[in-house]
Amino acid sequence: MKQTIILAGGSGLIGAAIARSFGDSANIVILSRSEKTGSANISYAKWNPKKGEVDQAVLESADVVINLAGESVNQRWTKTAKAGIMDSRVHATRTLVEGLNRCSEPKIFISASAIGIYPDTQQWVSEDTNVGDSFLAEVCIAWESEAQKLNATHTLIIPRIGMVLSSKGGALDKLAPLFKLGLGSPIGSGQQWQSWIHVEDLARMFVYLAKNSKAGIYNAVAPEPVTNKSFGASLAKAVKRWYILPAVPAFVLRLVLGEMSVIALASNRVGSDKIRKQGFEYLYSDIDTALQAIYKK
Repeated sequence: MKQTIILAGGSGLIGAAIARSFGDSANIVILSRSEKTGSANISYAKWNPKKGEVDQAVLESADVVINLAGESVNQRWTKTAKAGIMDSRVHATRTLVEGLNRCSEPKIFISASAIGIYPDTQQWVSEDTNVGDSFLAEVCIAWESEAQKLNATHTLIIPRIGMVLSSKGGALDKLAPLFKLGLGSPIGSGQQWQSWIHVEDLARMFVYLAKNSKAGIYNAVAPEPVTNKSFGASLAKAVKRWYILPAVPAFVLRLVLGEMSVIALASNRVGSDKIRKQGFEYLYSDIDTALQAIYKK
């Protein structure tokens, strides 16, 4: 029997990949703020997280609810933008949790978070590492706190997502065009660690967690993080361009991007042992394999 999967934030890069990964094995219902026409295995239902509104009957019909909703962090962090980044995640998660807590049958709730919750460090971190004190950490803490209000009758799964690699958006959307012009270079010291995941592996991980009901917090990253300098070298190789320009100084990035520069300058060396011990297997464990697959054409 097919699972019914509710996707909040389902029209974005990750949501679309998850829907593709489920394929014909599930009926997908995407929560949307406006009326939309569905297709064979995908339908739409209206919700308004700002007002705390969601169709209770839709939640009752679900086997799994996946929460990806939230404004992009890839924008200049003005006071208004920061409020939107925070509030969009809190309101969406609160709306879903309150709706799920009214459901008569147990559900699986997979509520996304991010590795921005961890401190800036060169050391390995795991799901048990203490949280950081950056704006991104504050957002993730608030995000996860709302999810933790889920009744114990349900199964709560929180994937902390790293830098997502895809040809259709995400981190490479802005980086790849520069590298294709031969303008790629390290950022800051170039020694900060970047924990990444190929979008196909991320989508497969969500499907794996949904089908195996593995409760808990999991780092949704590939097994082999890389330094910023190594990442740039691999990306240049994948797009067949040189990588010889000097590093962009950290102060220049701070001038251009403001507080948001922490996304590029912070070091996150995040381990994935927990999800691997649960039995999940990656298609793309190392950065060269992942980037070569993305730019093989």
